[in-house]
Amino acid sequence: MRAEQTLLAFTSLFGAATQPFGCGEVNVFYTGLPGRHQYVTQQGYDAKLVEEQIFNHTRELREAGYNVRAVWRGPEMPPNEFVDQMKGTHWHAAGIGFGVRGSQIHDVIGLFEETLDIFRQEAPDAKYVFNYNPLTFLWSVKRYFPLSSDCKDQPGKDLVSSIPLRDRSGADCGNQGLHHAVRGCL
Repeated sequence: MRAEQTLLAFTSLFGAATQPFGCGEVNVFYTGLPGRHQYVTQQGYDAKLVEEQIFNHTRELREAGYNVRAVWRGPEMPPNEFVDQMKGTHWHAAGIGFGVRGSQIHDVIGLFEETLDIFRQEAPDAKYVFNYNPLTFLWSVKRYFPLSSDCKDQPGKDLVSSIPLRDRSGADCGNQGLHHAVRGCL
């Protein structure tokens, strides 16, 4: 079993760097803290600016030709709800934002570890990608999954989950895509 997992990991790592994909053929799952989450401000970031950057650069990733599902979550989101967001799609890339990976807050470190465990289960052959700020979502994916052509006129899809997102109070936000997921919905 371990040899098979190692082979899959090698295939994912080296295959991703050499196989050209067309527009709309790469499925990307990205997660991190919502821009206005309390842990964003506790780490010294401008919440409004982070929220705008997350929205704009997740959209840039889609406009570049990648299919994207972005689920912004804090530690308060139950793991089973997050797992549900990953079901039903073959993920080529799975990314965790720097606000989670670079945090020194215990709850956020736990969130990072939990997310890695979920990725291992729900996207076992996905390449893990990491940005170093919200401006580098595209860079983090493109370096492993370059597309075979300019996708300016063939953007990727917003892979909106069929699972309704919820705001911090637990109210249903609907499944309205990236914009809604960033603007206060988990």
